[in-house]
Amino acid sequence: MAKGICKYPLVACRREANERSEMITQLLYGEIYEIIEEIPSWIKIKCLRDSYESWIDRKLHTPLSENLKIKFIASEAYNEIIENGNKMIVPGASIIYSDQKQFNNSKDLIESALKFLGAPYLWGGKSIWGIDCSGFVQVVFQMHGMDLSRDAYQQAELGETIEFNDLIQAGDLAFFSKGDDRISHVGICLNKEQIIHASGKVRIDKLDHHGIYNVDNQSYSHELRIVKRIKKAVDKNA
Repeated sequence: MAKGICKYPLVACRREANERSEMITQLLYGEIYEIIEEIPSWIKIKCLRDSYESWIDRKLHTPLSENLKIKFIASEAYNEIIENGNKMIVPGASIIYSDQKQFNNSKDLIESALKFLGAPYLWGGKSIWGIDCSGFVQVVFQMHGMDLSRDAYQQAELGETIEFNDLIQAGDLAFFSKGDDRISHVGICLNKEQIIHASGKVRIDKLDHHGIYNVDNQSYSHELRIVKRIKKAVDKNA
């Protein structure tokens, strides 16, 4: 099956083969994908990092070269690299196939998460310039070499279930709903009383056994369903 590689900082991935269709995720620089289907102006792809399927504009497709260099992960919220002799800014968790300097400056997942504070909410977004709740979690974990699923309900299937008490650790994932049993939101626990998540923007709110308490609105915004601990994930690009 033919493959491609994202050579742009970000590429919009859409639900249907139409530029007006909903953006459901984004490709980050360096992510590799398989081509599932082709039509004149669009290509249906499966990102090898998280197996997510979507459509991209054919003009943004780059065939995969076999001459890939050393791979490492861009671990800042945004990073400057050299592409064909020119400087380029790429988002965190981009995959760099190059002998350029390493970007692994932070060993602490929470430190990486805090760098996204204030980033605006964007449905389908995966960068500091616009990000959704599950995209935020996915990118932060990818910056530390752990490839998670794309959507919140898929992420909730990973890891070990943790009781909501003193066992909660920084980096645990809390999953939420809005009035039903369907997982629709996720955030990263800072401790048993605070969570960082993308809701309107990447922000820190209070957390308790009921859910997320929005300190601005003085009300609960999301109902807690489950807390999970991710110990490791498989690197599908290895």
